[in-house]
Amino acid sequence: MKNRAGLIILTVFLVFAVLFVMWVRQFDWNNFEQLSDNNPDYDSAQELDEATESAKHFQSVVIIDGDTIDVNGQRIRYIGINTPELGSGKEASDCFAKEAADFNRNLTIKGELKLEKDVSETDKYGRLLRYVYLQDGRMVNEVLVKEGYARAATYPPDVKYAEKFRQLEKEAKLSGKGLWSKCNSV
Repeated sequence: MKNRAGLIILTVFLVFAVLFVMWVRQFDWNNFEQLSDNNPDYDSAQELDEATESAKHFQSVVIIDGDTIDVNGQRIRYIGINTPELGSGKEASDCFAKEAADFNRNLTIKGELKLEKDVSETDKYGRLLRYVYLQDGRMVNEVLVKEGYARAATYPPDVKYAEKFRQLEKEAKLSGKGLWSKCNSV
């Protein structure tokens, strides 16, 4: 009788163990990854193709302006570009700032992003400095310059794509794209 009770308990335990393992395997743990230097599991040096952090699906992408986003509470500033500034409070927005922020929102709305680090981890404001890639492989920083929503802005030592951005800016300017045709003071 004792052996039979032990066998039943063991069987119930194994069934629960199998169900637990099946649940864990199908669970989407990426939704719980914090993109933060405070998370000991987050290793910004872990790289894909020597520079790109693995793709993550972010539950929360908030657009701050044309060149800055918040991802799961971590602020990310795009490297190598500068978009017109959105005004706050009584400050007026720069010419084409709303358009740049809206374009950035439309690009990144799905939240499937890859992040590439250059040299610096953060800027003086504590924002992560990154090149940001969409699921289709396009670099957001590059698209913003190419389409006339941003200017090239080089801040050493983060200069990996500086020449490319300068060339794209020149082409956008010559074509009169975006801010280059809409704003007088550029």
